[in-house]
Amino acid sequence: MTADHIDHAGAERAIAAGVIRSAVVTARGRTWSVLLHFGRRSPALTAKSGQVRTWSKLDTLTAYLKGLGLHSFEVDASGYDPTATKARTDAASSARMRHVHTAAAHDRWFREQVAIGLREADNPETQWVPQEAVTADYLKRKAKYQRMAAQQQQKKRRSA
Repeated sequence: MTADHIDHAGAERAIAAGVIRSAVVTARGRTWSVLLHFGRRSPALTAKSGQVRTWSKLDTLTAYLKGLGLHSFEVDASGYDPTATKARTDAASSARMRHVHTAAAHDRWFREQVAIGLREADNPETQWVPQEAVTADYLKRKAKYQRMAAQQQQKKRRSA
């Protein structure tokens, strides 16, 4: 975190600590960025690259800030120009964001599955299967599939 920039993790920590006095969303052309005010500092929110992070849609930025825990902020639209040339989308950046969203979705799914499993395990009506029964069933299925594979191998040898 430099004197005039703050990254996502730094912003999260500052918001959680309650030191953010205010936030201002500012427009430049067709993009939006954020300044966070605390103490005597007003750093711009930056991406991992160190560049000022921008959003093309105000509603996407709003959802991002709410996700950080910032539910109230000012909007300075004086620099907004809907006729400005749209910024070129970087393909690598888009791929990274897709990866981030995919990872977040998988994380949500995984946590839901763990919660379901824990609820099921805590349910007194859950029927538990002894390890010996599971192992016996596995060995039985394994032997069946090995026999099937051996039969297919024999058929291939005969036809060759």
